[in-house]
Amino acid sequence: MTLGLTTWQWIVLATMLAGSIVVVVVLRTILASLIRRLFRTTMDAVPPAYLVSSVAQSIALVVVTQIDGSALNYLELSAKAAAKSGMVLDTAAIVFVTIAVYQFVQLICARIVSHVMRHKEHGRDIAVTITPLIASTIKFFVAILGAAFALGTLGVNIAAIITGLSIGGAALALASQDTVKNIFGSLVILTERPFVVGDWISAQGIEGTVEVIGFRSTRVRTFSDTVMYVSNAKLADSLIENMDMRQVRRFKTTVYVDIAAGPETIERFIEDARKTIGDDPNTVLTSKKLLINVSAITQQGVAMTVISWFSVNESNPEPIVLHRLNMILLTAMRAHGLLIRGDYEPVSDQTGIHT
Repeated sequence: MTLGLTTWQWIVLATMLAGSIVVVVVLRTILASLIRRLFRTTMDAVPPAYLVSSVAQSIALVVVTQIDGSALNYLELSAKAAAKSGMVLDTAAIVFVTIAVYQFVQLICARIVSHVMRHKEHGRDIAVTITPLIASTIKFFVAILGAAFALGTLGVNIAAIITGLSIGGAALALASQDTVKNIFGSLVILTERPFVVGDWISAQGIEGTVEVIGFRSTRVRTFSDTVMYVSNAKLADSLIENMDMRQVRRFKTTVYVDIAAGPETIERFIEDARKTIGDDPNTVLTSKKLLINVSAITQQGVAMTVISWFSVNESNPEPIVLHRLNMILLTAMRAHGLLIRGDYEPVSDQTGIHT
């Protein structure tokens, strides 16, 4: 007898352990293959391998704990040992179920939300924005319920814990005022949608790309590649400038040419530049005006202000279009023999460029 067990009982336990490991490995492989096939068939998507493996392994462990629990009945254990073993296996099964559901939420949530929003306007952007919040909420409740069931199986008095928590509820409510404000702020952001994940925004003195909208804060990656966290309560009350919601971009610059240039030369340059910029495929002329005019005559030279509006797309992002427009001006000035004055402070408010 060793630790209350006979030799044959130890042999059976060792055999059960070895068999359980084999069953887990085989069952995990089969389940992972089925999950991947299910996603490819129903959602035409390839799920992350680590999530598939985690879900499959947790389900396999649940099955094995139930098999081992049934097998323990044949070991002829004492009533006390059998009760404790059964309690431990039941608790382990609850923990594994909780882990499986927790990971499954992360695995399937994004696909379901994306599928539901597929046919709605801006559906993809909305799905990317709200999926982390939905997944976090569900996983939070899954973890709480799993912990409650596991503790209840171990004999812990859950009612006493809840009573103790309710006593400190008032203090907790006072301490969590900012958290509640941030949650309401996140709801405002999600309902009004001043921005979605991936948008370039400027707010609270921070400018960058939105990476995650959480319950408490929004994560913004600045163009210096730093990460800033802005509380949702402050963000919802602030002035938010969404650069990606612009339908067109403005190009404005002022150049000075030598005052010795004749009026006829300047007029020919203006006509040439106006035509060339107007013919650019990204220039918007339907609702905006293309202006190239002499705006001032000073000791520094003849000031010419250029204002145009342009659109962007994947093949012609903002930096490329701005470069092309500036090169159009330089080429036209050179063709007409206009020299840019170098003894002045240039005036330009071309759209800021960030990539």
